[in-house]
Amino acid sequence: MIYDLIKLRLRKVLMIASSLSPPTDIKEKLTPEEYQIFDAVYNILQSWRIGIMEGHKK
Repeated sequence: MIYDLIKLRLRKVLMIASSLSPPTDIKEKLTPEEYQIFDAVYNILQSWRIGIMEGHKK
């Protein structure tokens, strides 16, 4: 049961992190651990998107 809850929360955090413009109050809505995951994934995806766009311009 606890693993199901963890899976649901993680899925939600990853979906928000993959959005182009996450809610501005996201830090208040997540636990510190969830926010740490969100922040890491969001930054990785932003870097990836920038890389894709720069490669596309060449």
